[in-house]
Amino acid sequence: MRINPGLQVLSLVQGTIQIGTGHRARWITGLNVDEQEFVLSLCGTEPPTSAHMPSALSSERQHAILSALGPVLIEEQISGPQPSVPIPPSSASITQATADHEIDTSYAQAKKHGHTGSQISLAPGQGPTNSRALPAVGTALASSSAANSSEPLAQTQLQHRHDTSAASAGSHSSSIDPALRLRNSKRGGRNTTKPLTPSDSRLNPDVLQWSAAYELDAAPVLANRLVARIAIHGLGRTGQLLAGILAASGIGSLLLCDPFLMSAQDVGAGTTGIGSVGQRRVRALAQSLQRNHPRLIVAETSMREPLAPAVDLAVVIAGTMLPRLSDLPEDDRLIPVLFTDAGVRIGPLVIPGLTICAGCAWEQCDPTLRIVPPGEHFGHHDAVKPESSLAATTAGSVATQVLMALDQINIPAAAENMLIIDLATGATSQVPARVRTGCTCLGQQAA
Repeated sequence: MRINPGLQVLSLVQGTIQIGTGHRARWITGLNVDEQEFVLSLCGTEPPTSAHMPSALSSERQHAILSALGPVLIEEQISGPQPSVPIPPSSASITQATADHEIDTSYAQAKKHGHTGSQISLAPGQGPTNSRALPAVGTALASSSAANSSEPLAQTQLQHRHDTSAASAGSHSSSIDPALRLRNSKRGGRNTTKPLTPSDSRLNPDVLQWSAAYELDAAPVLANRLVARIAIHGLGRTGQLLAGILAASGIGSLLLCDPFLMSAQDVGAGTTGIGSVGQRRVRALAQSLQRNHPRLIVAETSMREPLAPAVDLAVVIAGTMLPRLSDLPEDDRLIPVLFTDAGVRIGPLVIPGLTICAGCAWEQCDPTLRIVPPGEHFGHHDAVKPESSLAATTAGSVATQVLMALDQINIPAAAENMLIIDLATGATSQVPARVRTGCTCLGQQAA
């Protein structure tokens, strides 16, 4: 066992060690010098060996301290004899500076217990008891060799540089669906680099913070992101920033969808530069992403047809009104993002078997859809374009929800709520996801 590598460990006072910061911080007190050295030996990115264990500390005492540290440990085996007698009580005590309870949001226990209700409150140190499971990512697109391999997923050296025939100025689409190209480009790939680890990866900050958030070693979780395929509809300021965040977070493939040219207003995102004005948004952003993330697979299209191959998750960004669901491919996982006059509405996130259906999510995010009869034309409307800080805040919030949905460890907030960011106050609020009148999507899940 070792202390979760994402937690800060501070030894500021003799006999007392603080583990973690913020509302999850814990203190273990009443330690002598050898016991304090033992606790510190559990820190780091690798599990401790017997050579690093304080020799003056008995195995029984070690295990008593490990018992107190239980909530902050991740499972690793410690070298040395295991006690065959009951562990005596420890004089060391562990406390937590937080509220009276924590909220369990893990998917692991959910799959075991089949919970379909609200999140469960936990007393400090008890561990998760119930939650809900997230359907596996990529079940409809299990085409990469890495996805079907029993070996640990690793970052793959990808030589592919996607450049569609639609790059010419007069072309807006390609005869081959980009999602299919994106999928085929990953067939037969070989793992030529080491698995993602906290010690040698550019994602070291990501691994450490997600380890703390998920309360486990997040390196294997982040390695799985390499096989994820994400579509982003709408490449204004927010779409550009979101693509950059997802690429920097280890996502392996992005499908960029936008029919428009880059304008001076779009470069406020700071992702492509003023020289990209007049270019197609998808081409300018793809070139920028590939310069900064050479392993990233990028596909481009002006529009995805309704019958296009599905991706693992699609983000649909719009201003004023969302596009019709009937005009979009049937991606299982969806999250709408709608900018309003002075704010933005994010979600609810759509995950089959866990959340409300896409129709309910779309109508909650964009109430205007209720007054437009099916098949009617939307008419003329000018799309809202977000100001710089709102675009950046939205991109970060959406990226967090997307990554959590892909990682399948904790339930993202947007799975049960619509997130609202108000530009007038800078506040973020949540509105519980609700089912349309007459829709039975949640009832079908319970059955």
